[in-house]
Amino acid sequence: MTDFEPPDIPPLRKVKNDGSPYVRQPQIESRLPELLSLPLEAFSDRALIKNRRDPDYIPSEILMHRLRRCRRHNSNAEFDAIFSIVSERIKRACPKAETRIEDKPAEISHLAAILEQTLDRFTELVLLDRQDYEERLDIFEAVFDRAVVTLRHSAIRKVMTRQKPLAPLEYDESGDVPAEVEESLDFLGPQSLSPEEELTYRFQVRAAIDSLPEEERRVIEMQEAGIQDESKDEDTPSISRIIGRTPKTVRAIRSRAIKKLREKLGIEVHHDV
Repeated sequence: MTDFEPPDIPPLRKVKNDGSPYVRQPQIESRLPELLSLPLEAFSDRALIKNRRDPDYIPSEILMHRLRRCRRHNSNAEFDAIFSIVSERIKRACPKAETRIEDKPAEISHLAAILEQTLDRFTELVLLDRQDYEERLDIFEAVFDRAVVTLRHSAIRKVMTRQKPLAPLEYDESGDVPAEVEESLDFLGPQSLSPEEELTYRFQVRAAIDSLPEEERRVIEMQEAGIQDESKDEDTPSISRIIGRTPKTVRAIRSRAIKKLREKLGIEVHHDV
């Protein structure tokens, strides 16, 4: 029996304007050596687990790191397998049209376009990373959920305006998350946290959202993605139209979900219903 030799895990390269680098979460960094040593088949099987509370669940940040490592050994089989799993996780994070709005082709078209734009932008960055290290992917290893939210917001703006280019997939010039992304998450954020505590809290929020019943989870996720409760414009997607509920019912569902999140997180959650 040979001693376990941990793989080389270089730090992230992206540096914010204040000079501080992007870093992986401690719980991610500590698990990387063990999970990177798994054979592809075993790793892929565990990566298919969707329940974040499952002890065998592999965080998306670790999936991203292993995906990017494929560049080192040019393994197309491993790249294809992991890329497919990561893409599915991104798809699950995007709003979906339900069959009850089959008679609303404009809304279905918008949602399909948002998903397409989100995946296209992600694929573009991954392919750039395959050729040479792409620093803009570092945020996916640091805070995957936040990176996907940023990606969705960029896609929503592009689909709705058909004019503005995608916003940069990174922190803004001050080194902070773009304002529109922060606004979408503030309703679940406690105040007066250090940067390290805030990032850890985001993981807890994501796990709490995932534990909600399907309809409540979708309402929270669509709000997080910037979709409004209702719209008089037939061509503009709204939560009310997408889930087939009245705006009043949408607000009731969200209030119920927020109450559950408060209980799960044990921290006051700021939100105007």
